[in-house]
Amino acid sequence: MYRQFFFVGLCGLLLPAHLSAQTLFSNSLSARPDVWHRPDSLVVFPQEDSISWTDEYTVFSVVRSLNDSTPECLWSFAENDTVSAAVLTKGIYSTTTGTLVSRNARDFSKWCVYAYHSGIHADKAKQRTFRLGAQQLYQDEAPTDSLSAMIEMEEIAYFGGNVSRLTYNGFQTYLALKYGVTLDYAPYISQSGDTLWHPKRDEVYYHRVAGIGNDTVCHWLGTLSQSKEDSLLYIQVDSLQPNEYIIIGDDDGSLNWHREFDEEYALQRTWRLHRVTTQPMPIRLTLQLPALEEIADSLRLRISDLNGTVLESVLPDSLAGDSAYLFTINRADTAMQFQFYGVNPHPVELTHKDQRGSRTAGNAEDSNIVLDANNKTIFIKGYPDNQVFTLYLYDNVGKYITNVASRNPVDVRTLPNTVFYIEIVADNQIVGAINLPVNVL
Repeated sequence: MYRQFFFVGLCGLLLPAHLSAQTLFSNSLSARPDVWHRPDSLVVFPQEDSISWTDEYTVFSVVRSLNDSTPECLWSFAENDTVSAAVLTKGIYSTTTGTLVSRNARDFSKWCVYAYHSGIHADKAKQRTFRLGAQQLYQDEAPTDSLSAMIEMEEIAYFGGNVSRLTYNGFQTYLALKYGVTLDYAPYISQSGDTLWHPKRDEVYYHRVAGIGNDTVCHWLGTLSQSKEDSLLYIQVDSLQPNEYIIIGDDDGSLNWHREFDEEYALQRTWRLHRVTTQPMPIRLTLQLPALEEIADSLRLRISDLNGTVLESVLPDSLAGDSAYLFTINRADTAMQFQFYGVNPHPVELTHKDQRGSRTAGNAEDSNIVLDANNKTIFIKGYPDNQVFTLYLYDNVGKYITNVASRNPVDVRTLPNTVFYIEIVADNQIVGAINLPVNVL
């Protein structure tokens, strides 16, 4: 989640909430957006909705940009059918100042929950509309330019005024859980004020946060969920009562098997689970991880408390396809952690993956690997230009793709577009590893 406070138009300072010309919304069914687009699929552009005059407003959206090199229009306002102001991925637009590009424009290339509260200069006498999609700009009734809108949007809600803190937290939590988009280290708060996930308490596990819940304020019931960032783990229950939630997040560990002791191997990613439910209920987890062949017969889920004390070891209920394992958690604990384990009958075959599992791109030991995003190259320091490297390529869920030979510098544009992680080997030794941002390939 990204929060931004800005003024569009001629207003000089952001009005404090107690000076708002609008009545503060309370946390009730009456605190509903004036404009609310939430289709079953992506919002279709263009859209135009009539709105009342206001001197400030609040918008919540689930959005990403398809073109991170130019300012794309997220939404705009029109007065008497002429665009007067707009919020862009890299700044703002108004008829008085034109396009103002932000010095610290954030990255919209990935899905995010974007919360925006602003004041706006407007003429009370004019008819106003809230618009989505590309817009033609006019000055003195003559076309001058246009605002591009190369974006995708899952949902957007416009409130004509300020909203209470509880409504603010509850609405962004609803969007984050509904679409599996992790907030930007903001607390997950239910509509009744329960803290479901917290950036301090759950700091280590604030990655790929996903959850299910029953939100009667926003009329959302979700009993099956996964993170929008990957499809590694699904969480599911049969039913939920109003204001019941179950949330999981992970510690960003490697998706590789690491030898713990004897012949036992552990997946290097650990999850934490919190639940706010009135009664215990079975929780089903589906693990979809490639390359499980070596440990498939012994795979199990190990559950521990928040101190790491092992509570239970659970065998899979069934296998769906070649790499999807279904587990059921029948415990009543309100908080727990879990990790997947297995026994490899041929440990030598996991040696290379085991080495990879002990490395994380960006550590000091990988400081000799330099990514030049502008020139789309990777340079390995400390080696001659004629040094031949072997690149081991993996996708975003840790599945091995292939290996290729290359010299310095490595042109990443020659690699498959599914590559997410690269291990670099020279003379049979791993010299470094790196994650590739999605906008580099």
